[in-house]
Amino acid sequence: MVLLLSLLAVMSVRPGNAIGAVYYVDSVGGDDAGAGTSASAAWKTLAKVSATSFHAGDRILLRRDRQFTGTLILRSSGTSTAPIAIDAYGQGNKPVVIGDATTDGVGAIRLEDVSFCTIRNLEVQAPCTSGMILQGCSHVTVKDCDFTNIEYLPPRMPEGQDAWSIAVRPGKVDGAHNTIDRCAFRKCAKGVIIFAGDNIVLRDSYFYDVSDIPALFAGHCVGRTVTNSRITGCVFDYTNTTAKGWNTVMFGGTDNCYQEYCETKNTPAGEWDHQVYDFDTNCRNSYIQYNYSHDNHGDLMHSYWVGDASANGPCYFRYNISVNDRTIYNGVKTTYGLQMHNNIFYNFGGNFGRDIVASDLSDTVVRNNIFHMRPGAGGVESLPPGSDANCYANRAKPEGEANSIEGDPGFIDPSKPPMGLRLAADSPCRDWGFDGIFDYWRSCNLALHCAVTSGSSHEDQDWSVSKLVDGTINTEPWTGGWRSSGNDSADHAEWVTLDLGAEHDVNRVVLYPRNDYGYVGAGFPKSFAIRTSTDNLNWTTAAVRTDRPRPGRAPQHFSFRTRKARYVRIDMTSLRPGSDGKYVAALAEVEVLDDGSPVPRVCPPAGNLALNKDVIASSSAEKDGWYKVKLTDGMRSSMPEAMGWSTDPSVTTARSEWVKIDLEAVCSVGRVDLYPRNDSGNVGLGFPIDFTIDVSADDLIWTTVSRQAGYPLPADGSVRSLSFAPVKARFVRVSATGLRRDGSGSHGMALAEIEVYN
Repeated sequence: MVLLLSLLAVMSVRPGNAIGAVYYVDSVGGDDAGAGTSASAAWKTLAKVSATSFHAGDRILLRRDRQFTGTLILRSSGTSTAPIAIDAYGQGNKPVVIGDATTDGVGAIRLEDVSFCTIRNLEVQAPCTSGMILQGCSHVTVKDCDFTNIEYLPPRMPEGQDAWSIAVRPGKVDGAHNTIDRCAFRKCAKGVIIFAGDNIVLRDSYFYDVSDIPALFAGHCVGRTVTNSRITGCVFDYTNTTAKGWNTVMFGGTDNCYQEYCETKNTPAGEWDHQVYDFDTNCRNSYIQYNYSHDNHGDLMHSYWVGDASANGPCYFRYNISVNDRTIYNGVKTTYGLQMHNNIFYNFGGNFGRDIVASDLSDTVVRNNIFHMRPGAGGVESLPPGSDANCYANRAKPEGEANSIEGDPGFIDPSKPPMGLRLAADSPCRDWGFDGIFDYWRSCNLALHCAVTSGSSHEDQDWSVSKLVDGTINTEPWTGGWRSSGNDSADHAEWVTLDLGAEHDVNRVVLYPRNDYGYVGAGFPKSFAIRTSTDNLNWTTAAVRTDRPRPGRAPQHFSFRTRKARYVRIDMTSLRPGSDGKYVAALAEVEVLDDGSPVPRVCPPAGNLALNKDVIASSSAEKDGWYKVKLTDGMRSSMPEAMGWSTDPSVTTARSEWVKIDLEAVCSVGRVDLYPRNDSGNVGLGFPIDFTIDVSADDLIWTTVSRQAGYPLPADGSVRSLSFAPVKARFVRVSATGLRRDGSGSHGMALAEIEVYN
């Protein structure tokens, strides 16, 4: 009996117990007088949550399809084995927390000097304050949350106050090991600022229409330093939208910090910085690497410092790809030993520095880069001492670079960046220069062009074991990938082994399924194991998958603890039959990686399929509120800085124009909604007279699904819906052959928004 009572006493102790209480909050059906520990007795307000002390392992659940106004404050900590969790429950959309404060330091959600907490599956809005503040926090994870309307629309806070979507701030301590993972930031004034801390990670997140800085390391702002932190795997699309904005990602007060594996596109130009990358004040031992930027209208890079030069140290811009960007570098004062090497600048349309002189670069060293200059663009006039071993296309190499070369770099297919910017086997740039391999892709994908063996292989012009590592991830004619011989009517085993040529650190394998039309995912093995070896004799299993469903187009990522390996083997123990009943294995490409790059999310299409998707057009104004990205931004009305899309107004003659949307996946499409411009005095102007709606699965073969002739002016400014029999398509195009004249007599086409539905 004594023993039983002792056990009961231990079990009743709440702190440290891995299984805590669950609290429910329902803004409609709840009551703060209730216990809160069941859905039927849920609390009602955020104030009740903020006034409650919680224990390790407790969970606070907000009901889906509900809005909660006010501020949620958490002052309680969990433990490493029993974190406190804030999450959602029920069915429907994410619960929305709307901060109603009108000052910067309040926020919609605020954690104060706490540790070991997780926040998931919430939508946060804050019209006049910050979205979320992590003040003096450690081991906090914010995951799968959406941030919208963070001081995006007027009224805004007074001058001098800043509203950030997420602010990582110092409290009693600076904080450490905080992670922001798989979050979306849309229509926000500012994104994420990391004022101070150690091991802070922002990863796999999406930023769209952020009017100022999306991400900022800013230790120098408060006299502190951000150390050992990373921004990785993020997408920045149409950010820095205000004329007097700053940069997409800024480094300041950093030591051993990284931006890597990110994509930045469609950044507009502006009166202030508007650079894609920025090493700002007091940076040392920091890295911008393995990023892809393209089609940005501001400058590509900025390096700047003020204050104590001794606080600055060497920083590195390396292994990046830039396509259709402009000015590489705006030097101001000094660059504290900036190293720029092993980058590819394709169809580059700018110069080095504002004055195009070597002093703009100061002590920067520029080596082992490829500069493919846009015809008619500015040039690289001179570089600082030590710069050398670069490749220049469409420009003469600067004087003094004895080891630099001129001419075609030998890209595989530059029309298909970034993958097509890999170097062909006979490229003059391969293995050229001082720093070893001169190929961005080799430093990323260890399996590129390596030796491959297999249990069986169907060898013809489209399929071969060598095409499993040729760098082409799409299943296309002449570069299909690898597939087994396919002669067996019974399930059986197949294998492929990759010889990397030398031992490497390996921590991830990516398998690309077939993605050709009608065969998406066909041949992807049902059950398989990924194994590694240093000698091709003794094997270690890295990942095992059993009865895996047939995938779609998305690459399949398999991550594991870093290990030494020269050989990587995929043992396929169960296959799936093809249309002829034969059991076949097929892969478009295999990549072997040693990096921290992201595992991209795949979201099933629903609702408006065109929302925030890429827009391609025959011409585009790209100024005065008319941008391609504004055609799919969800804003159906024409308003300043978000008018929609318009053809280039400088072309005044009658002509045909078109605009198309990449849905990023083959979807069932049955309706296209066209929203005319509806700003006062211009309602309906630019809406086409004669046009077709065309669709395509591959951007090659097009089918017309709707044809309109003599379409009347949409004088009421309301949506025009065009429905048709559902068809499979990835691309949707509006092609106009008859355009209206505007008030100045010019012909043009303009739309406020396009939406696409199943």
